[in-house]
Amino acid sequence: RGHDWTRRFDSLVSALWRLQVLDVVLDGEVIVPTKTGHSDFGALVRDLGLGRSDRFIYYAFDVLHIHGHDLRRCALTDRKCVLEELLRGRERPDPVQRTFAGRRREALSARLRDGP
Repeated sequence: RGHDWTRRFDSLVSALWRLQVLDVVLDGEVIVPTKTGHSDFGALVRDLGLGRSDRFIYYAFDVLHIHGHDLRRCALTDRKCVLEELLRGRERPDPVQRTFAGRRREALSARLRDGP
């Protein structure tokens, strides 16, 4: 629809600039975490309505394009390696995080163990 939401996600934009890569398309999810680390969609909606972005966390789970290369046909495990390298050395807490860098079975086990 042509809406630029960059200003609504200021804290994430700043963090993404620190990746030091200008040509990248990441797939992920923006959340506002609860005290236990779970996603709180209601809090995300409220924060967006208030113009607040300081609690946003972007969980990156895939790299689709980087440095002019379309990675969508590459194996998911290979794309996860690219994501790991891209985010290596990030300080914690950081508004840009990676999720489930391991295999799908490990990811599913973690999801079942830790809940949604």
